[in-house]
Amino acid sequence: MQRRQVLQAGLAAISGLSLFEALAADATDMSKQGTTVNPDLIRHVSAPTFKPPAGSCDCHVHVFDGACFPFAAKRSYTPGPARVEDLIAFEQRIGIDRIVLVQPSVYGVDNAALLDALVQCVIEKAPHSWLDQVHGKNESDRA
Repeated sequence: MQRRQVLQAGLAAISGLSLFEALAADATDMSKQGTTVNPDLIRHVSAPTFKPPAGSCDCHVHVFDGACFPFAAKRSYTPGPARVEDLIAFEQRIGIDRIVLVQPSVYGVDNAALLDALVQCVIEKAPHSWLDQVHGKNESDRA
C-alpha cells in the first residue's frame, strides 16, 4: 500500500467513511465524472494486528458493478468494481462480522445493485428461525 493510500484510508476513518470505500477510492480528483478508482487496492489489505470485538460492524459500505448495473448518467464519480464477493472477502480479512449496505449515489434512484447485494449477503446467511421471527413480527405489527 502506498503512503498516499494509507493517508487516504486514515482520513476516511477520521471522517467516518468505511475502510472498504477508502481503499476502493483512488487519490485522483473524484469530482470529475468519468474518474475511476483502482479496484486492486482492497485486495492488498492484510488482517489487522488486533482482533475486532465479536459482532463488529462496518456501518456504511457500498458495492459497485457497472458491468451488471449501469451507473446513472449524471454522477460525480465513476467507481471501479467492488462486488459483493470482494466486500465479503475484505470484511472477513479484517475481522468484521456484520455490514450495513448503503445505496451509492452513482446509481441514482435505481436500487437494483443494492437489492442484488442484499440477496447475496443476507438471504443465504439468515437462519430460518430468524426469518420466521422477523416475518411473525411484521404480521403482528399489521394487526
